[in-house]
Amino acid sequence: MHFSEKNNDTWQIHPEICIYLRHGHRAEIALEDFGIKISSSRKLAEVIDALNERDHFSVDTMRELVSEDVIDVLMKNYFVIPVAMQDLLKKCPVYPANHPVGQTLNLNQMDSLKKDDVVVFHAPVCSTTHCDVPVTQGGKWVRKFLADTFRCTGSPNDDCDIVDLDFGEKVSASDLHLYDLGDIAYDPMTETQRTVGERLSFLCMEICERQSKMIVLGGDHSQAFYTIQALSRRHHRIGVIQFDAHHDLYVSGNPSDLAMNHANVFHWVKEMAHVETIWQVGVRDIYPQNTHNVQRTQHCKVNTLSAYEARTRGFGRLIDALDPQLDWFISFDVDVLAGSDIPETATPVLGGLDYYTVLPLFERITRAVNVVGMEIVEVGEGQPSSHGAAAIAARLASRYIFSLRHPENVSQSIYAHLSHHTAE
Repeated sequence: MHFSEKNNDTWQIHPEICIYLRHGHRAEIALEDFGIKISSSRKLAEVIDALNERDHFSVDTMRELVSEDVIDVLMKNYFVIPVAMQDLLKKCPVYPANHPVGQTLNLNQMDSLKKDDVVVFHAPVCSTTHCDVPVTQGGKWVRKFLADTFRCTGSPNDDCDIVDLDFGEKVSASDLHLYDLGDIAYDPMTETQRTVGERLSFLCMEICERQSKMIVLGGDHSQAFYTIQALSRRHHRIGVIQFDAHHDLYVSGNPSDLAMNHANVFHWVKEMAHVETIWQVGVRDIYPQNTHNVQRTQHCKVNTLSAYEARTRGFGRLIDALDPQLDWFISFDVDVLAGSDIPETATPVLGGLDYYTVLPLFERITRAVNVVGMEIVEVGEGQPSSHGAAAIAARLASRYIFSLRHPENVSQSIYAHLSHHTAE
């Protein structure tokens, strides 16, 4: 666990910790729900017992009892947690995926992450209770398509290349550094969506602190509040590129506007101090706007490039505005895509950007600026097609991963068995 403010936090022993005394002055310390179990000396077990007699304590108190290295072990394994996070961390915030993308990453292995490693995880965020097409679990379809693309990358020692014929490029599986953290835990009977959002923010901050990249699979678009907010921990100036059929700045003029949801989330995002600019790409919704108790205005951060402009005049305004001095985050709502329809997304809109329009734009963005992460949202839970929204989103995510790995050009190469004779 990477707590940048650890010296300022007040700490406690995790309430679910278990200590088992073994032979030979050894002990086993475990958090069963987290899947964490370590063997230690009985002395460490005694230190934990001593700390547990206090309701809370400081890092200095721990330093009086154990070394800095032992404190790091206690924090890394969540045996001690900040009091402010006791509700967030009372249970494991994320569980391993059944069919991961790349290598499975457990929560207590986060310290192994390095700069530009890529971490995928799913966030079952849903801000509405009634929806004809649920999207809470839709991101798992994107994971499936991604796992199919990178299916030989279960180990860092895989003897395998990932070849992209469309771009004539290849990346060695051992160079991908692609990890799957799993699915954020959520019990709808006892927990709120805010709990899911807080766990999402926590994981994003942990990834950011290690300068790794994230691919967050939603969930509805309200998750953008939690992902983009978390980026402020490390990225103090950021630009957001929002691919979407809707601007998600809807307002009705009644008290419901005060509750953040997937339809108004960018009202909250635009007010974040670290967000310098938002580019909304592919918007094309047509809707009735109440004008009572509502003010029409302009916002200096919000820039719009509609689907019509993109199709008739291109993306020049966006490309010219990509400030390389900023870090950028991509928030991708699959209803931006042409042909995205029920049940592959919840709120389809006529028109949109087709695959070979979005794909080269993604290439230009990821090669021109530092993209610190991306999220894919509003994917319907219905069975996807091989050419549908989830498949396209996964393809774009794969190109983001390729862009981080300096792929080798193999456009004029083929692979042949070593025993085959080549023509002279």
